[in-house]
Amino acid sequence: MTSGFGLLVLLAGNLASQIAKTANQADWISAFSETAWDVSWLISNDSALGMVLHGLIGFDANPTQMQLISYLATTVLIGAAATHMKNRSATARLSGVAPVHQAV
Repeated sequence: MTSGFGLLVLLAGNLASQIAKTANQADWISAFSETAWDVSWLISNDSALGMVLHGLIGFDANPTQMQLISYLATTVLIGAAATHMKNRSATARLSGVAPVHQAV
């Protein structure tokens, strides 16, 4: 996985986390609304570092459990799918058989 792709995966996790946060604030989702942790004593959301980390990887000093689940699920699923597709292409190249792309 290249660093550019890795950053895109983290940005996708960031978006999923923000959607979960917004849905929780709008009372659309009430499950897992408890705070997962609070590290605002170490890095504040309003600090320069906190803002940079939020923009790059979706850092939140006190995320809800749903934000954490959304972030992890998104990054793991996209990373696993990308790895699977990369391995599938590599196997097809080695065997000399073109991969079959199926419509879903």
